[in-house]
Amino acid sequence: MIAYRCSKSGGGSDRSASYTIKTINTSTGDETLLKSSLESAFALNRTFNQNVIIGNNVGYCGNMFMGCNTLNQNIAIPYGVLNTAGMFRDCHILNKPISIPNSVIDASSMFSGCKSLNHNIQIPNNVNNCIHMFGYCYNLNQNIKIPNNANIVGMF
Repeated sequence: MIAYRCSKSGGGSDRSASYTIKTINTSTGDETLLKSSLESAFALNRTFNQNVIIGNNVGYCGNMFMGCNTLNQNIAIPYGVLNTAGMFRDCHILNKPISIPNSVIDASSMFSGCKSLNHNIQIPNNVNNCIHMFGYCYNLNQNIKIPNNANIVGMF
């Protein structure tokens, strides 16, 4: 089985730091460098069935899975990620729960344009930007817990 490991590999701000994505052969543990940026890392993959391990030193995951039609695997967003803006934008079907860690402060457009969210979403109290988080989503029939301090302009 192949998995992906995403990690920050340099200093600096989240947008200017160096990031890497490696494939991991889970049988042998062998790692191979795949990409050096997490922004839009897996964008436009039609059906994504691979495990993704995001390192706890990654702070920015903007548009990481944007435009994926179907995500069938768990995506673990670790504590330390600050920005998930557009992370799952225009994904049609999200079949596994997505837990947003307390470190996230910007979740703008995170699920914008999603067609089917098949799980509850709990937005942590630290998130202060929820602008367009669920904009243009269809079939929102799950519970969504919204923090009191969040900017929710156009959230739905």
